[in-house]
Amino acid sequence: MARNMIFWLLLIIVTETRVARSREPPCLTKDICPSNMYCSEQADYSVKCYPCHSECEPSQGCDGPMSEQCRACKTGYTKQPGFSPCRASTCPVGTYGNQCQNQCHCHNNDLCVQGRCTGGHCERGRTGLPFCLEACPAQTFGLDCRLICHCKDQEDCNKIQGDCPSYQCDEEWDGPGCQRKLPKLYFPPQVLLSKCNNITLRWFSFDETDDIGQGPIGLYKVMMKQMNGDIWLNPVNVTDPDIVTDIQTDRSLKKAHVVSITSGLVPDVEYTFRVDIVASEYDKLLKRTIPGEPSEAILYKCDNVISKKEDDYVHFADMLVCRIETASGLCECIADRLFGGLPVSGISSCHLTSVNF
Repeated sequence: MARNMIFWLLLIIVTETRVARSREPPCLTKDICPSNMYCSEQADYSVKCYPCHSECEPSQGCDGPMSEQCRACKTGYTKQPGFSPCRASTCPVGTYGNQCQNQCHCHNNDLCVQGRCTGGHCERGRTGLPFCLEACPAQTFGLDCRLICHCKDQEDCNKIQGDCPSYQCDEEWDGPGCQRKLPKLYFPPQVLLSKCNNITLRWFSFDETDDIGQGPIGLYKVMMKQMNGDIWLNPVNVTDPDIVTDIQTDRSLKKAHVVSITSGLVPDVEYTFRVDIVASEYDKLLKRTIPGEPSEAILYKCDNVISKKEDDYVHFADMLVCRIETASGLCECIADRLFGGLPVSGISSCHLTSVNF
């Protein structure tokens, strides 16, 4: 009887051992627990899911309850290779994320919190706050993509500095990133006087409020052309400090330049004139200019002199109204018709005996 009982007990033990060995541990089955929990086997071969450590990256999971068992650390934490815990860390400036492997895109390395720029601006050439993952749209660049590209033939420019692939700006632009609009006078020069071997021109000094483009100005290039020709000549250059007179307009007192062209003139030929502005930067003249507006044509003559008597009124190029003061032919220019008959200062006298009317 005793022998039979021992036999059956041994049979039960062997059978349960074989069954246990044939069972696969349930936690080895994938996807039993959510990604932010780990699997724990119970004594009855059931399983329970427990949360990973708070320093673990939720999407990567863990193999147990300890920080050392995190498969990856969450943002703001890092760990050494091997069985080591996640520790709070400050990533180097400009980086964030697990192992500080992600790149921030914030202006001037502003604080980057989990990739979000807290300073309100993306780095130059990027947009799309708060993560700033997008490049500036076509034809824009710089901080907040606020600057416009001005490349030749509508080329798209470098998103950071605005440099053009062809290294050529549009015809009206120059300077770093093609961001300096070249200066140009809004009005053409005025012909004040035409007599033998002398055509006198006047123009107002460049003013960013009234004219086009940006200063400072380094040089005014006086250009002239025969009306029936195509070639512009440059008989005179005037530097910006060469101010010769003040003129009261209907709005303000303006500086003006007056120059005389005394050579290269052919009688009985119509001429037109323009003034091209050369801008300066760091005391150096820029190479590019925009052609100025041409004046009305004027016929240059050296004969047909008409004498005038005292108190007669004459017109110079239909602009100045002058009154003869003395029998010698001296006159005083008292009004400028272009500015509503306002007095003209600085051009106080003229000699009429050689003036063409």
